[in-house]
Amino acid sequence: MPKVSVIIPVYNAEKYLRECIDSVLAQTFVDFEVLLINDGSTDGSGKICDEYAKKDKRIKVFHKENGGVSSARNLGLDNAKGEWITFVDSDDTVKENYLLNLTLNIEFEIDLIIGGFIKTDENGNLIKGELKLENTTFSKNNKDVLINHTLFNIGFPVAKLFKREIIATNYISFPLEVKMYEDSLFLMDYLYFCSNIKLINTQDYNYIEVKGSQSFKIHDFTSEYNAAYLLYKQATDKYGLSLDDLKGDYYELGKRVSTSMIRSIISLFINDYSKNKSINYLNTINDDCLNLYNYYYHPTNPVKKLIKYLAVKKKFKLLVYFGQIIYKIIK
Repeated sequence: MPKVSVIIPVYNAEKYLRECIDSVLAQTFVDFEVLLINDGSTDGSGKICDEYAKKDKRIKVFHKENGGVSSARNLGLDNAKGEWITFVDSDDTVKENYLLNLTLNIEFEIDLIIGGFIKTDENGNLIKGELKLENTTFSKNNKDVLINHTLFNIGFPVAKLFKREIIATNYISFPLEVKMYEDSLFLMDYLYFCSNIKLINTQDYNYIEVKGSQSFKIHDFTSEYNAAYLLYKQATDKYGLSLDDLKGDYYELGKRVSTSMIRSIISLFINDYSKNKSINYLNTINDDCLNLYNYYYHPTNPVKKLIKYLAVKKKFKLLVYFGQIIYKIIK
Protein backbone atom coordinates (compact mmCIF):
# COMPACT_ATOMS: atom_id res chain seq x y z
CA MET A 1 0.00 0.00 0.00
CA PRO A 2 1.52 3.35 -1.03
CA LYS A 3 1.86 6.18 1.48
CA VAL A 4 0.35 8.79 -0.88
CA SER A 5 -2.10 8.67 -3.76
CA VAL A 6 -1.71 11.49 -6.29
CA ILE A 7 -4.99 12.06 -8.15
CA ILE A 8 -4.75 13.92 -11.48
CA PRO A 9 -8.00 14.62 -13.36
CA VAL A 10 -7.28 14.94 -17.09
CA TYR A 11 -9.37 16.59 -19.77
CA ASN A 12 -7.94 17.75 -23.12
CA ALA A 13 -4.62 18.60 -21.50
CA GLU A 14 -2.14 17.13 -23.99
CA LYS A 15 -0.29 20.46 -24.23
CA TYR A 16 0.64 20.37 -20.53
CA LEU A 17 0.15 16.77 -19.42
CA ARG A 18 3.65 15.40 -20.01
CA GLU A 19 5.27 18.18 -18.02
CA CYS A 20 2.76 17.66 -15.23
CA ILE A 21 3.31 13.90 -14.99
CA ASP A 22 7.09 14.25 -15.32
CA SER A 23 7.14 16.66 -12.38
CA VAL A 24 5.27 14.15 -10.22
CA LEU A 25 7.48 11.22 -11.23
CA ALA A 26 10.59 13.30 -10.41
CA GLN A 27 9.69 13.44 -6.70
CA THR A 28 12.42 12.78 -4.14
CA PHE A 29 9.75 11.02 -2.07
CA VAL A 30 8.98 7.78 -3.92
CA ASP A 31 6.30 5.94 -1.93
CA PHE A 32 3.31 7.05 -3.99
CA GLU A 33 0.90 6.02 -6.71
CA VAL A 34 -0.47 8.24 -9.49
CA LEU A 35 -4.07 7.95 -10.62
CA LEU A 36 -4.64 9.53 -14.02
CA ILE A 37 -8.36 10.00 -14.60
CA ASN A 38 -9.01 10.65 -18.27
CA ASP A 39 -12.37 12.41 -18.27
CA GLY A 40 -13.45 11.75 -21.84
CA SER A 41 -10.66 13.76 -23.49
CA THR A 42 -11.02 14.29 -27.25
CA ASP A 43 -7.36 15.12 -27.85
CA GLY A 44 -4.29 12.94 -27.27
CA SER A 45 -4.47 13.04 -23.46
CA GLY A 46 -5.76 9.49 -23.12
CA LYS A 47 -2.89 8.07 -25.19
CA ILE A 48 -0.37 10.02 -23.15
CA CYS A 49 -1.83 8.58 -19.94
CA ASP A 50 -1.55 5.02 -21.30
CA GLU A 51 1.98 5.69 -22.51
CA TYR A 52 3.14 6.72 -19.03
CA ALA A 53 1.35 3.78 -17.37
CA LYS A 54 3.41 1.40 -19.49
CA LYS A 55 6.63 3.07 -18.35
CA ASP A 56 5.96 3.33 -14.59
CA LYS A 57 4.07 0.74 -12.54
CA ARG A 58 3.09 3.41 -9.98
CA ILE A 59 0.72 4.94 -12.56
CA LYS A 60 -2.85 3.73 -12.91
CA VAL A 61 -5.08 5.05 -15.70
CA PHE A 62 -8.86 5.25 -15.69
CA HIS A 63 -10.78 6.23 -18.82
CA LYS A 64 -14.33 7.50 -18.39
CA GLU A 65 -16.99 9.44 -20.24
CA ASN A 66 -16.78 13.19 -19.75
CA GLY A 67 -18.50 14.16 -16.52
CA GLY A 68 -16.51 17.09 -15.22
CA VAL A 69 -13.62 17.53 -12.82
CA SER A 70 -15.65 16.53 -9.74
CA SER A 71 -16.65 13.17 -11.20
CA ALA A 72 -13.03 12.58 -12.26
CA ARG A 73 -11.70 13.35 -8.79
CA ASN A 74 -14.37 11.16 -7.21
CA LEU A 75 -13.33 8.23 -9.39
CA GLY A 76 -9.79 8.81 -8.17
CA LEU A 77 -10.98 8.79 -4.55
CA ASP A 78 -12.86 5.53 -5.14
CA ASN A 79 -9.70 3.83 -6.41
CA ALA A 80 -6.97 5.42 -4.28
CA LYS A 81 -5.00 3.03 -2.06
CA GLY A 82 -2.73 5.48 -0.26
CA GLU A 83 -2.96 6.40 3.40
CA TRP A 84 -2.91 10.04 2.30
CA ILE A 85 -4.30 11.74 -0.80
CA THR A 86 -3.20 14.80 -2.73
CA PHE A 87 -4.50 16.33 -5.94
CA VAL A 88 -2.61 17.83 -8.87
CA ASP A 89 -4.28 19.52 -11.83
CA SER A 90 -3.14 18.31 -15.24
CA ASP A 91 -1.99 21.75 -16.43
CA ASP A 92 0.09 22.42 -13.30
CA THR A 93 3.47 21.18 -12.10
CA VAL A 94 5.07 20.43 -8.73
CA LYS A 95 8.62 20.84 -7.47
CA GLU A 96 10.70 17.74 -6.75
CA ASN A 97 10.20 18.06 -2.96
CA TYR A 98 6.44 18.60 -3.14
CA LEU A 99 5.51 15.22 -1.64
CA LEU A 100 8.54 15.09 0.64
CA ASN A 101 7.73 18.38 2.34
CA LEU A 102 4.08 17.42 2.77
CA THR A 103 4.82 13.96 4.20
CA LEU A 104 7.57 15.21 6.52
CA ASN A 105 4.85 17.10 8.36
CA ILE A 106 2.66 14.07 9.05
CA GLU A 107 2.19 13.84 12.79
CA PHE A 108 -0.12 12.00 15.18
CA GLU A 109 -3.66 13.46 15.09
CA ILE A 110 -2.86 15.76 12.15
CA ASP A 111 -5.70 15.33 9.67
CA LEU A 112 -4.88 17.94 7.02
CA ILE A 113 -1.60 19.42 5.82
CA ILE A 114 -1.65 22.58 3.68
CA GLY A 115 1.21 24.07 1.67
CA GLY A 116 1.48 27.20 -0.43
CA PHE A 117 1.92 27.70 -4.14
CA ILE A 118 3.29 30.02 -6.78
CA LYS A 119 1.40 31.17 -9.85
CA THR A 120 2.94 31.52 -13.31
CA ASP A 121 1.75 32.11 -16.83
CA GLU A 122 2.19 29.53 -19.58
CA ASN A 123 5.72 30.85 -20.25
CA GLY A 124 6.83 30.34 -16.67
CA ASN A 125 6.70 34.02 -15.67
CA LEU A 126 5.64 34.70 -12.09
CA ILE A 127 2.31 36.49 -11.76
CA LYS A 128 0.32 37.79 -8.81
CA GLY A 129 -1.66 35.37 -6.71
CA GLU A 130 1.01 33.33 -4.92
CA LEU A 131 0.29 31.91 -1.48
CA LYS A 132 2.87 31.64 1.29
CA LEU A 133 1.86 30.32 4.70
CA GLU A 134 3.51 30.44 8.11
CA ASN A 135 4.36 27.17 9.82
CA THR A 136 1.60 26.57 12.34
CA THR A 137 -0.61 23.86 13.75
CA PHE A 138 -4.02 24.56 15.18
CA SER A 139 -6.88 22.62 16.62
CA LYS A 140 -10.18 23.05 14.90
CA ASN A 141 -13.64 23.41 16.29
CA ASN A 142 -16.43 23.23 13.78
CA LYS A 143 -17.19 26.95 13.61
CA ASP A 144 -13.85 28.60 14.16
CA VAL A 145 -12.09 26.86 11.29
CA LEU A 146 -14.26 28.81 8.87
CA ILE A 147 -13.39 32.13 10.46
CA ASN A 148 -9.78 31.55 9.48
CA HIS A 149 -10.08 33.41 6.19
CA THR A 150 -6.65 32.37 4.98
CA LEU A 151 -7.64 28.75 5.32
CA PHE A 152 -11.08 29.14 3.78
CA ASN A 153 -9.74 31.20 0.88
CA ILE A 154 -7.57 28.27 -0.20
CA GLY A 155 -10.50 25.94 -0.74
CA PHE A 156 -8.94 24.21 -3.74
CA PRO A 157 -7.75 20.62 -3.14
CA VAL A 158 -4.20 20.97 -4.51
CA ALA A 159 -1.12 21.58 -2.33
CA LYS A 160 -2.74 19.58 0.49
CA LEU A 161 -2.58 16.16 2.08
CA PHE A 162 -5.91 14.57 3.04
CA LYS A 163 -6.39 11.42 5.11
CA ARG A 164 -8.05 8.79 2.96
CA GLU A 165 -9.63 7.19 6.03
CA ILE A 166 -11.54 10.39 6.85
CA ILE A 167 -12.77 10.69 3.26
CA ALA A 168 -13.83 7.05 3.02
CA THR A 169 -15.38 6.74 6.48
CA ASN A 170 -17.49 9.86 6.09
CA TYR A 171 -18.37 9.38 2.41
CA ILE A 172 -16.86 12.73 1.43
CA SER A 173 -16.85 13.53 -2.28
CA PHE A 174 -16.87 16.42 -4.71
CA PRO A 175 -20.47 17.53 -5.45
CA LEU A 176 -21.54 16.73 -9.00
CA GLU A 177 -24.40 19.24 -9.04
CA VAL A 178 -22.16 22.33 -9.07
CA LYS A 179 -19.41 23.58 -11.39
CA MET A 180 -18.01 26.35 -9.22
CA TYR A 181 -16.95 26.25 -5.56
CA GLU A 182 -17.04 22.44 -5.65
CA ASP A 183 -13.55 22.63 -4.13
CA SER A 184 -14.76 24.78 -1.23
CA LEU A 185 -17.69 22.45 -0.60
CA PHE A 186 -15.38 19.44 -0.52
CA LEU A 187 -12.99 21.20 1.87
CA MET A 188 -15.85 22.33 4.15
CA ASP A 189 -17.14 18.78 4.29
CA TYR A 190 -13.67 17.44 5.07
CA LEU A 191 -12.86 20.10 7.67
CA TYR A 192 -15.93 19.15 9.65
CA PHE A 193 -14.32 15.81 10.49
CA CYS A 194 -10.80 17.14 11.17
CA SER A 195 -9.20 17.52 14.59
CA ASN A 196 -5.90 19.25 13.82
CA ILE A 197 -4.64 21.11 10.77
CA LYS A 198 -1.04 21.95 9.90
CA LEU A 199 0.05 24.81 7.62
CA ILE A 200 3.57 24.62 6.22
CA ASN A 201 5.85 27.29 4.79
CA THR A 202 6.44 25.76 1.35
CA GLN A 203 5.64 26.81 -2.20
CA ASP A 204 6.19 23.55 -4.05
CA TYR A 205 3.05 23.68 -6.19
CA ASN A 206 3.10 25.69 -9.41
CA TYR A 207 -0.34 26.84 -10.48
CA ILE A 208 -0.21 27.70 -14.19
CA GLU A 209 -2.75 30.27 -15.32
CA VAL A 210 -3.89 29.12 -18.74
CA LYS A 211 -5.30 31.68 -21.16
CA GLY A 212 -8.90 31.04 -22.12
CA SER A 213 -9.52 28.92 -19.01
CA GLN A 214 -13.16 27.98 -18.47
CA SER A 215 -12.86 28.29 -14.69
CA PHE A 216 -15.15 31.28 -14.47
CA LYS A 217 -17.50 30.49 -17.33
CA ILE A 218 -21.16 31.00 -16.42
CA HIS A 219 -22.95 27.64 -16.53
CA ASP A 220 -26.61 26.64 -16.36
CA PHE A 221 -28.85 28.04 -13.63
CA THR A 222 -29.13 24.80 -11.69
CA SER A 223 -25.40 24.27 -11.23
CA GLU A 224 -24.79 27.96 -10.46
CA TYR A 225 -27.60 28.20 -7.93
CA ASN A 226 -26.73 24.85 -6.34
CA ALA A 227 -23.31 26.28 -5.45
CA ALA A 228 -24.95 29.13 -3.54
CA TYR A 229 -27.50 26.91 -1.84
CA LEU A 230 -25.07 24.14 -0.86
CA LEU A 231 -22.57 26.63 0.58
CA TYR A 232 -25.40 28.18 2.60
CA LYS A 233 -26.69 24.77 3.76
CA GLN A 234 -23.21 23.59 4.75
CA ALA A 235 -22.74 26.76 6.79
CA THR A 236 -26.11 26.63 8.52
CA ASP A 237 -26.88 22.93 8.86
CA LYS A 238 -23.41 21.51 9.44
CA TYR A 239 -21.58 24.40 11.09
CA GLY A 240 -24.56 26.02 12.80
CA LEU A 241 -23.97 29.50 11.39
CA SER A 242 -26.77 32.07 11.23
CA LEU A 243 -27.53 34.63 8.55
CA ASP A 244 -25.99 37.28 10.82
CA ASP A 245 -22.83 35.14 11.10
CA LEU A 246 -22.58 35.10 7.31
CA LYS A 247 -22.81 38.88 7.29
CA GLY A 248 -20.30 39.23 10.13
CA ASP A 249 -17.29 37.15 11.13
CA TYR A 250 -17.92 34.60 8.39
CA TYR A 251 -18.26 37.14 5.63
CA GLU A 252 -15.92 35.27 3.26
CA LEU A 253 -18.43 32.45 3.12
CA GLY A 254 -21.35 34.87 2.84
CA LYS A 255 -19.68 36.58 -0.13
CA ARG A 256 -19.27 33.24 -1.88
CA VAL A 257 -23.01 32.64 -1.60
CA SER A 258 -23.61 36.12 -3.01
CA THR A 259 -21.21 35.56 -5.91
CA SER A 260 -22.97 32.34 -6.85
CA MET A 261 -26.31 34.15 -6.71
CA ILE A 262 -25.00 36.82 -9.12
CA ARG A 263 -23.88 34.08 -11.50
CA SER A 264 -27.20 32.27 -11.14
CA ILE A 265 -29.20 35.31 -12.19
CA ILE A 266 -26.88 36.08 -15.11
CA SER A 267 -27.23 32.48 -16.28
CA LEU A 268 -30.96 33.03 -16.85
CA PHE A 269 -30.21 35.64 -19.50
CA ILE A 270 -27.36 33.93 -21.39
CA ASN A 271 -28.77 30.40 -21.66
CA ASP A 272 -31.88 31.22 -23.72
CA TYR A 273 -34.37 29.80 -21.23
CA SER A 274 -38.04 30.51 -21.84
CA LYS A 275 -39.54 33.27 -19.72
CA ASN A 276 -41.69 30.80 -17.79
CA LYS A 277 -38.75 28.52 -17.08
CA SER A 278 -36.64 31.45 -15.87
CA ILE A 279 -39.42 32.66 -13.59
CA ASN A 280 -39.88 29.15 -12.20
CA TYR A 281 -36.17 28.96 -11.46
CA LEU A 282 -36.25 32.31 -9.66
CA ASN A 283 -39.15 31.14 -7.50
CA THR A 284 -36.96 28.32 -6.14
CA ILE A 285 -34.34 30.68 -4.69
CA ASN A 286 -33.85 30.47 -0.94
CA ASP A 287 -34.73 33.75 0.82
CA ASP A 288 -31.51 33.81 2.86
CA CYS A 289 -29.40 33.30 -0.28
CA LEU A 290 -31.23 36.24 -1.85
CA ASN A 291 -30.65 38.22 1.34
CA LEU A 292 -26.89 37.63 1.11
CA TYR A 293 -26.95 38.60 -2.58
CA ASN A 294 -28.60 41.88 -1.57
CA TYR A 295 -26.18 42.46 1.31
CA TYR A 296 -22.92 41.88 -0.56
CA TYR A 297 -23.67 42.86 -4.15
CA HIS A 298 -23.26 46.60 -4.78
CA PRO A 299 -23.21 47.25 -8.54
CA THR A 300 -22.50 50.77 -9.82
CA ASN A 301 -23.73 50.12 -13.35
CA PRO A 302 -27.36 51.38 -13.72
CA VAL A 303 -28.44 48.28 -15.61
CA LYS A 304 -27.00 45.96 -12.97
CA LYS A 305 -28.60 48.09 -10.27
CA LEU A 306 -31.98 47.61 -11.94
CA ILE A 307 -31.47 43.86 -12.20
CA LYS A 308 -30.53 43.67 -8.53
CA TYR A 309 -33.53 45.80 -7.49
CA LEU A 310 -35.97 43.60 -9.41
CA ALA A 311 -34.40 40.43 -8.01
CA VAL A 312 -34.44 41.59 -4.40
CA LYS A 313 -38.04 42.84 -4.70
CA LYS A 314 -38.97 39.53 -6.35
CA LYS A 315 -40.33 41.26 -9.43
CA PHE A 316 -39.39 38.18 -11.37
CA LYS A 317 -41.49 38.74 -14.47
CA LEU A 318 -39.99 42.20 -14.98
CA LEU A 319 -36.53 40.89 -14.11
CA VAL A 320 -36.68 38.22 -16.80
CA TYR A 321 -38.22 40.58 -19.36
CA PHE A 322 -35.61 43.33 -18.94
CA GLY A 323 -32.73 40.91 -18.36
CA GLN A 324 -33.28 38.99 -21.57
CA ILE A 325 -33.62 42.21 -23.60
CA ILE A 326 -30.46 43.69 -22.08
CA TYR A 327 -28.31 40.61 -22.66
CA LYS A 328 -29.54 40.26 -26.24
CA ILE A 329 -28.34 43.82 -26.85
CA ILE A 330 -25.00 43.08 -25.16
CA LYS A 331 -24.48 40.04 -27.40
